[in-house]
Amino acid sequence: MAERLDTGDPDGKPFTFDRKLEFCEHLAKHGRKNEAAIKVGVSRRTVNEHIRKDAIFAANVENAMECFRELLLAELHRRAVSGVVMPVYYKGVRVDQDGEMRQFSDRLLELYIKRHCPEFRDHSVVTNTNLNMDAGLADLEKLTPEQREALRKLLDVPAQDPEVP
Repeated sequence: MAERLDTGDPDGKPFTFDRKLEFCEHLAKHGRKNEAAIKVGVSRRTVNEHIRKDAIFAANVENAMECFRELLLAELHRRAVSGVVMPVYYKGVRVDQDGEMRQFSDRLLELYIKRHCPEFRDHSVVTNTNLNMDAGLADLEKLTPEQREALRKLLDVPAQDPEVP
């Protein structure tokens, strides 16, 4: 017997293909799952359950989010690279109809450059100092004695009994 998905609706109307399509269209424009769920009349829980159990819907949701990210990048480009035309005011009065200037966002341009040019990205190194991890110990057992000694030197760990790997 097929597992029944929660509708999440007080009136019990199913989360149909058409409603899923409407959800994805709204999500592609606004990027907020909760807002899109409210728009189509289902709960966020219902949406998440369908994402988990319906691979096609999950792929459509991811595609909608990718479309939304593209919209964000287009807006970022417009504000940072193309600029936004703003009217010019002097003492609270608009100078004239032709009094406009183009404003650019240096901060958005910085973020755009960091996205596209790795040499401008912040470089940070994450170091794990917890040497008592269980993860990966099986792989360490495959090391030769020479490799273990080199690793100990690298980690600045004193040599142990030769019988202990």
